[in-house]
Amino acid sequence: MNEFDKIFNKFFTRLKVEGLLRSLILGSIIGFSLSILTSIILFFVGQGGIWIAIVIGLLGLAIATIIAYFKHYRPTREDVARRVDMEGLEERVITMISQEDNDSFMARLQREDTKAKINEFKDTKLQLVFSRKLGISALSVLVIAIIVVTLVGVSLGGALPSFNDMVNKPVIKYCTIKYMESTGGFISGDTKQVVKEGNKTMEVVAVAKNGYMFSIWSDGVMTPSRREENVSRSFDVVAIFEKIDENGDSGFREDKDAPDVNVDMGKIEGQMPGHMEGAMGKYEEYNQVIDGETYYRDVLKEYYDKAQEIINAGGVVPEYIRVIIDEYYKVIK
Repeated sequence: MNEFDKIFNKFFTRLKVEGLLRSLILGSIIGFSLSILTSIILFFVGQGGIWIAIVIGLLGLAIATIIAYFKHYRPTREDVARRVDMEGLEERVITMISQEDNDSFMARLQREDTKAKINEFKDTKLQLVFSRKLGISALSVLVIAIIVVTLVGVSLGGALPSFNDMVNKPVIKYCTIKYMESTGGFISGDTKQVVKEGNKTMEVVAVAKNGYMFSIWSDGVMTPSRREENVSRSFDVVAIFEKIDENGDSGFREDKDAPDVNVDMGKIEGQMPGHMEGAMGKYEEYNQVIDGETYYRDVLKEYYDKAQEIINAGGVVPEYIRVIIDEYYKVIK
């Protein structure tokens, strides 16, 4: 190490730190920008892990910092001389460098004077210099990178919609169901319902007026109450009611070969909810069995309670419920 390098070694160290920091700022801008770009690509592709963007960003930061230091921010003797002269040595140092090979008396005198001034000069007087614009840019890119990487990472993890989800967003289909009545009754409930495809409707009930009884829905459903499950299309359906004969015949008939009270199950079964079938096939002669199949006591309470609910709500009890209750009491008399 020559005499000049010994004198300037303390200044070199400080300016090297400055050069590394300035290189790191520039490298950060490049590295963070690569992370943002890689994250955006991963988002559109919809594959890979966010760690790829992080690794590429760190590699870009390291490589860009090294290149920036050795190509641009690594201090030279001239750089140190100019910086020291800026602190009040009035170009003595840069002059000494230019006259380094001059062995004249005046040149030697100038070098000795400059050395004396430099020895009095402390390296801490050299202020580290950074570009404010470069620093603000690096901070801005860092914030953007954190936001983008976080959002893309969450999206790739499935917590947020992916690009494919946004592009191929399924179209929501709505279905309209209309419940209408024929002469002799009305619909209790919302007669026009709009629901999403695959959802279910609210329950409606076909209620018969006096002198009529519910028969069937136009699409074949036999229970007065209904609700649609897993709706897949729009449709209209009509509740059909039958008028009761003037002589009071409500679907029951007499048969010489049958007990005194016999129910025409061909009519009644179509008006009972499907879970009535669970009461079929239980025949005990001493337990009020009508038509040899239906054990009415098993289902009486259920229909009695249902009738009471309708009455309390101010409605009209459907004919088929009244028939079931009335005929039961006729049998046990």
